[in-house]
Amino acid sequence: DAARPPVLIAHGSDGPAPLYHNMAQEIVGWGFNAVVIDHYTLRGIQAPHTGRVLPNSRPADRARDMLAAARWVEAQPWHRGGIGLIGVSQGGSGAFAMINRGEMEWLRILQPGQDYPITAVVTFYPGCPILAPPPTPALPTQLHLAERDNLSWIARCGDTAHPLYERHVYAGATHAWDVRIGEPRRSQLIFTQEFNPEVTRLSRQRAREFFQRHFDAARSPAS
Repeated sequence: DAARPPVLIAHGSDGPAPLYHNMAQEIVGWGFNAVVIDHYTLRGIQAPHTGRVLPNSRPADRARDMLAAARWVEAQPWHRGGIGLIGVSQGGSGAFAMINRGEMEWLRILQPGQDYPITAVVTFYPGCPILAPPPTPALPTQLHLAERDNLSWIARCGDTAHPLYERHVYAGATHAWDVRIGEPRRSQLIFTQEFNPEVTRLSRQRAREFFQRHFDAARSPAS
């Protein structure tokens, strides 16, 4: 495989479902590599558990997995340049834990002053009611939020005024706007879900441009 920047994908409460592997194929089409993180199998978690946070799959657990996966990627021959991360739904709340340097150091997931192996973060309809984004993020982070999200209410997404945040809110969109009707993703829905092809297209385009911009900046001698 070609050596190029990879993007890690952190799944939601539905586990490593087809949505994420389809997303990985799309990311490969962007000119990056892609890795789907499985937060569940080694923990013996049976998916899905929509709307519930399990004791061994809390945001900090997911953040630990993200950093471990990034460090594994750094050692692979197909890795070159920066590393991106996409956190979807509960994967987004894990990303918020991960970009909170104080929490990561307090939990000894990062050592004081240790560099992050991840360059930039994107979240799609993140689980803000589980964990809101920290006011001061450690990494550039792009948020994609749904106006009609009645599972991960955007009102709970807190203060994202910091210049490292880039926030997009999609009018009329619901949670899981990129899931096509009939895709075997959940056994039971407890929220409104409508596939929105235009929001899917635009959010993915913005994510691709965001990663490319930060990968290019990380490669620049002036960065």
